Amino acid sequence: MRVIVFAFSLLLILGMPLAADSQIRTIDLDYNSTNCTNDKMNFSTKDQIKGNPVRVLLEVKQDYAGYWDTIHSEWTDDITGTISYTPAENGTYLFSFSRPGYYPIDMEFIINDCYECLVDADCADDQMCVSRTCINLTGECGYPLNHSWVEYECCENIDCADMETCENAECVPLECGYCEYPQNHACIAHECCKNADCAAGQECDTTLHVCVQADEPEGCQSNSECADNEKCSNGNCITIMGECGYAQNHQWHPYECCDDDQCASGWCLDDNTCSSTPRPPTNGNGGGDEFVCVSALITLPMLLGLLSFKD
Repeated sequence: MRVIVFAFSLLLILGMPLAADSQIRTIDLDYNSTNCTNDKMNFSTKDQIKGNPVRVLLEVKQDYAGYWDTIHSEWTDDITGTISYTPAENGTYLFSFSRPGYYPIDMEFIINDCYECLVDADCADDQMCVSRTCINLTGECGYPLNHSWVEYECCENIDCADMETCENAECVPLECGYCEYPQNHACIAHECCKNADCAAGQECDTTLHVCVQADEPEGCQSNSECADNEKCSNGNCITIMGECGYAQNHQWHPYECCDDDQCASGWCLDDNTCSSTPRPPTNGNGGGDEFVCVSALITLPMLLGLLSFKD
């Protein structure tokens, strides 16, 4: 938009009266205007000699087929000497400023329909043309480009899918760690992923990742559930068996010996311990015969009884 600014003094010398009329003064007129319809035209009037604001009458006339028709009449402000006028349509206008004791001023303006733009290309890259005016492009989540508003993929997590998060205006998948799952744009820990994650008596449902009550096992789980001479094996109580020993407290305890050959003394006692001394001879001469000499007292009645039994 081009604004034309004029500041000048109009001195109408032609036809200036002689000394007898020296009291007539000159109006110093300043104004600015774009000469466009619907744009305000601003004027200010001062006494050309004294420089103080002067109140003058403004008459606005418009040319209709060579005839000037007065369409507006108004005095300038009596304190500031300013006045404004906004032409509503294009055409030729005549602005007349007058006041008794001052030379009148007539100014002609050609007013046209002025447009800031007709197409977007007439505006800056971050603007668009609306009603022949360039307006700035704005939005909540994006940026202006080539006279259009470009939306970002996201500006906050809610703009993304539940399993995504917004980073640098883009939705990116969440990368969760072990035993975690994405939910509401964050990584949430599962209740469990293995049995060790659960309390005693519970196990992990690895499909739902929740701890559930463990099923009661079949058979025995420990030796304490079996008899003293039994042990728990693969869920069953079985009798503990061995050679030369005994089962007690769910274990096999071997004897020190069960045969003389197992002892250094050569003598395994009845309590299955080795004697510290050798076994004594059994035939009186150090031999190994099983015959033993026995001293016996045989009485006469016993002898007679034996003889009678023989008959």
